[in-house]
Amino acid sequence: MYNDGETMPAVSDYDLVVIDEAHRGYILDKEMGTDELLYKNQDDYVSKYRNVIEYFEAVKIAITATPAVHTTEIFGKPVTQK
Repeated sequence: MYNDGETMPAVSDYDLVVIDEAHRGYILDKEMGTDELLYKNQDDYVSKYRNVIEYFEAVKIAITATPAVHTTEIFGKPVTQK
């Protein structure tokens, strides 16, 4: 439940999620080192952006003019228009 009394949307509430400026959201994602595994959970290193994207069971369309390696890891190979 959110602080303002609203409930969180269900996983199946949306059929389509469109992400604009998709190259910006991966910034907080980070792989954990061996020592960190002893004290923290991988979820501590995944951005809220990525959590939202992975939460919904919907088709995802990511729009960006500058695809980065991390962007393709999240969304797959870019589709270009010639």
